Amino acid sequence: MAKKAAAAKKTEKKKVVPLTIILLKEEVTEHDALDPLAEGGVKALTIELDDKKIGTLSIKQTPEHPPSWTKFFAEAADLKKRNVRSASVSAVFLTHASGRLFAVSFGHGRHLLNPNGIEERFGLRVTLNSVNPDELRSVDVTTLDANPIHGKRQPSQAAPLGDFGLNLDQDVLRGVTGKPIEESLATQMTGADSLSVRVRTDLRGLQKLLSKYLAKSKEDKYKERFSWIDHIAEVRDAALKQKLFNKLVDELGAGQSNVWAAIPVVIDWTSFDHFRFGTFHSEIEHDDVTLGRLLDALGDGTPTLDLLKRKRVFCISKGSAQPVMEWTFLDCLTADISLDGESYLLNSRVWYKVDADFAAKVRADIDEIPQASLKLGDWGDETEAAYNIRIAAKSAGKFHLMDRVMVMHPGMASPVEFCDLFSSSGEMVHVKRYGQSSVLSHLFAQGTVAADAALSDADFRNAVNQKLPATHRFQDPKVRIDPEEHEVCFAIGSSQPGPLKLPFFSQVTLRNAYRRLRYALGYRVSLMKVTVSKLTDVN
Repeated sequence: MAKKAAAAKKTEKKKVVPLTIILLKEEVTEHDALDPLAEGGVKALTIELDDKKIGTLSIKQTPEHPPSWTKFFAEAADLKKRNVRSASVSAVFLTHASGRLFAVSFGHGRHLLNPNGIEERFGLRVTLNSVNPDELRSVDVTTLDANPIHGKRQPSQAAPLGDFGLNLDQDVLRGVTGKPIEESLATQMTGADSLSVRVRTDLRGLQKLLSKYLAKSKEDKYKERFSWIDHIAEVRDAALKQKLFNKLVDELGAGQSNVWAAIPVVIDWTSFDHFRFGTFHSEIEHDDVTLGRLLDALGDGTPTLDLLKRKRVFCISKGSAQPVMEWTFLDCLTADISLDGESYLLNSRVWYKVDADFAAKVRADIDEIPQASLKLGDWGDETEAAYNIRIAAKSAGKFHLMDRVMVMHPGMASPVEFCDLFSSSGEMVHVKRYGQSSVLSHLFAQGTVAADAALSDADFRNAVNQKLPATHRFQDPKVRIDPEEHEVCFAIGSSQPGPLKLPFFSQVTLRNAYRRLRYALGYRVSLMKVTVSKLTDVN
């Protein structure tokens, strides 16, 4: 009993220290843990306790120099004479615990490590297995899109994950901060790839603490509340990314159907006339971006990653000496690749590892969305706006053109496009030329926002009525519409043969839109592929 009391008293005397802990991959040794590019000027010091080596402390010190901000005062004061100088010290301590190599960084010590040797998501797993899931302080997320949004969300006080407004299918959790349930683990903990803690410990107790963190990282407890974090994870390991790009090139050379091409961003189809592939001075003009056309532009040679990065797609406007937009061939590619029994997706040059069960569930849900019974007609070599105008004009009054007609009333924060084509029988048709995830995500978001406003906002219905002919208006805008009498139809124009094939992340956003429109708002929802062909082929 006396021994326990003495041990407890000793623990109380330990100060709370901040530590940043990194788990290195199993194959990494002390000899290759540091980044060769950062090793210049690094001094290694063997650290011993009780005449036994416990690790190596690598230290890098930058020479003193005037801070960059002193230039701001150069005209008024000579701060050099005041000896205003700064210096920084970076250090990383390499030590073993439970058979694994850890790095504890100080200052900018993490930058001394070889980034390819860092175990990804170690800190995140430790934190999710250690903190109270109902008392999180902040989360760091990335939204899956062609232009990912990175950000930290932090409430005024500790809160459960549900209060952070995450979309569990589209937000990738990169980091989380909370208070561990066991105070011996830390007083506060932040986990991403690394683990940042404020903990009562000292050098003598460090290895025991690291062993606890390693054990926590192996637990499955987080799956009770956070199983969704395993659905999608960005691949950041350089060696794995290179393998995936090599596999992509192999699949292109073999003519596999799990790679396809599309315009990578939302564009205004009225702002240019055509595409050129390969070089700006190419004589061949194209009306769309497809995989076959990109491969034809590569010539007879075998596709290589260098070619995909070097060759470009140009959006050309007649009479312009410069392209309106341009991207590399690689920017335009989307892929679904299997490697070593795992599934990976390429989206805007970024690779993601996707849980196979999650991917299968998303695809099964998409297959359940009804195909539209409406018929619009083929899409020719024309802009999106021109297509909508032609379909409305040839519909004998069935469709009223609402494309580019913005609806707003004083109570709205911003104008909304109600739909592109509104039928006399109540179908709200949203039309978009096929593109990568960001293009189609915009379409699905537009349809959801407009349908929500039409259902919940009488002023919006009244504003819509002012844009419609009498044959298409809501009977009484003051009365809530019956969503079962209306259908939200997503019509996607594609020149690719066969059934409509959506990029995986577009499938995720479509599934979310469908669930909200059908089950939360009560609308009927449908999906339609519009065949894109030359205008001369359109009757």
